[in-house]
Amino acid sequence: LQNVYINLAGSFGSVSFGRILMANQGDAFAQFGTNSGEFGDIDSTGNRHDNVVVYYSPTIAGFSATVANTVNSGTTAEYSYMQLKYAAGPFAASYAQDKNNANDVRNGTNKTIAASYDLKMAKLFITNGDTNGTKATSFGVNVPMGKATLKAMAVTGDVKSSVLGVNYNLSKRTSMFADFANTTGAVSSAYRIGMLTSF
Repeated sequence: LQNVYINLAGSFGSVSFGRILMANQGDAFAQFGTNSGEFGDIDSTGNRHDNVVVYYSPTIAGFSATVANTVNSGTTAEYSYMQLKYAAGPFAASYAQDKNNANDVRNGTNKTIAASYDLKMAKLFITNGDTNGTKATSFGVNVPMGKATLKAMAVTGDVKSSVLGVNYNLSKRTSMFADFANTTGAVSSAYRIGMLTSF
């Protein structure tokens, strides 16, 4: 299942309960999409969980926060998550941390700090991630050129890779993308081509 939840919203922010994808930094900082693995996403915070209660604060002076925790039913892995964001003009920054006792690759503690700055002619990104002691830092840039956006990223640290890509807008709602990654380790290289549509 994807997201299935109930939500209560007001001037206080919003509270949700159910099966929810806890957004990692990717909504603002992952050039090649969230949880994209060999395509340079070093942010391991987030993931979809059952029986989660989530509080999203309103934005005050550029700051907003998200806090989440599972309601353990005996079969649900315990999970906690927090994120603090700041955005002002062309600058945005975020810190996220989660702790997960799931018996899979998500198990453990993950921390990520990310920032971006929009120069209009180019957007710069930097992300530092720590997944159970495995640390890496990525440096990236997006360059808009008409309907296309050229993307480049270099990752250094315990994980090393270089990633190149391009997005091309077919319309306001639909775009195509092509990405290529070269990674030191188990995956030497990878590529993908696809189309994205929003509704």
